[in-house]
Amino acid sequence: MGELLKKLSILEKANEPVYLISGEWLSNWKEYVSYDPNDKKEVNEDIMEEEETVLPPGPISQASIIDDEISPLIDPKPEEAYTNYPIKIGLEEDKDYLMVDQRLWDYLQQIYGGGPEILRYTYFKSERDMAPSVEVWLQKVSFK
Repeated sequence: MGELLKKLSILEKANEPVYLISGEWLSNWKEYVSYDPNDKKEVNEDIMEEEETVLPPGPISQASIIDDEISPLIDPKPEEAYTNYPIKIGLEEDKDYLMVDQRLWDYLQQIYGGGPEILRYTYFKSERDMAPSVEVWLQKVSFK
């Protein structure tokens, strides 16, 4: 698990899934598992020692990054997976949210549950700029 976190980089191909995860939830998780990015050992997800008072992080919560003004307007059909949740403008990557790959999202989701899933895809800005990018704040479209 620690190796997955150390490799938090956007994939080098276009159209790869990237999941946004709340920095607040991830900080709670890191505290719970005593995650240290400089430690060569894997993180310990076993039950913490009795003297420790760090509580489990609970289900993944995206409440701190989803834009509440827009989200209630979205009424996805229950049979369809909706993942284009808008996030708050002005949030900072690696502080307010992190981008994780499919493997890490699935791993955390399997253990902790929660959500919702906030999915974005990598793309190339132009043929000259082949560094993969992610559009975090999706364009808003209104029909009148």
